[in-house]
Amino acid sequence: MLHNRTVLIGLTIPFALVTTYAVVQVGYTGIVACHLPNPAGWQVLFDPGVALILVLSRMLADARQHRRTVWHYVVATLLPGVFGPLAYLIASRCGKTARPGSGVG
Repeated sequence: MLHNRTVLIGLTIPFALVTTYAVVQVGYTGIVACHLPNPAGWQVLFDPGVALILVLSRMLADARQHRRTVWHYVVATLLPGVFGPLAYLIASRCGKTARPGSGVG
């Protein structure tokens, strides 16, 4: 089985390449602007927004529990989106074994 860090990096690199390509082609605001003209586009923006709020709440709780600094990951989540949680997982959770009874792993 692949190591968790390898899987996360394997997800992050192609996503970063696609994101970079999109930003170069239409700009950061262009990525959002193309979704604004109709309700289907609003849903495309709203759905990941809700998911990222859920991820942020869990990330904050995890950081509090493990006494980790998390605010730079929160900022990275609010600006470019999923890169904040991916970086948090790569930096702080991967490669560590779960504690017995923790429900992780």
